[in-house]
Amino acid sequence: VVSPERNPNYLGTGHSVAALFLSYEWLQRVVNNKNYPTKGYRANAALQVGNINSQKSQSLLSVTGEYGKYMKMKHRIYMAFSVTGMHRVTDNKSFRYNSALGYGYFIRGYEPYVINGNSFLLGKSSLRYAVMDEQFVPINFIPLKNYRKAPVSSFINLNFDMGYVNSSWTKNNGDDLANTLLFGG
Repeated sequence: VVSPERNPNYLGTGHSVAALFLSYEWLQRVVNNKNYPTKGYRANAALQVGNINSQKSQSLLSVTGEYGKYMKMKHRIYMAFSVTGMHRVTDNKSFRYNSALGYGYFIRGYEPYVINGNSFLLGKSSLRYAVMDEQFVPINFIPLKNYRKAPVSSFINLNFDMGYVNSSWTKNNGDDLANTLLFGG
């Protein structure tokens, strides 16, 4: 239940909302390890179209894209970078439809912060040194022979992130980090 007294901008002008969305997402991942890749690339694109009906009918269009590249530079040295962008077109100024960084996408060092806006651009890079490249550690107490070895790797990372959130209504929202180029790592 949303209390209009506590956050009157959560649903926009009305205190109730009905919405219908159509979404499509495309993902291509060609990497050597799904959880912590060191070679390959990842590409993702999403499109969301919808209609928000609070007190007046409003449309929403959201486009998100992401590309990440992972490569081996030299023996035990790896490089990773990614670029993510999102643009949302809507007349609805509600809190719910103006979320940008801090809701799954974040700048390292700004994890506790939420930055709202219509669109954002985020770049992340990481230089990795493999202290222990993939080695197999024996786990003898498992009864199945095929599962008695676990792959283990250890890395030291040097990170650099930068991002920008574009917001057309930050003065009403009080978000000081929007419309500012942010750096983290």
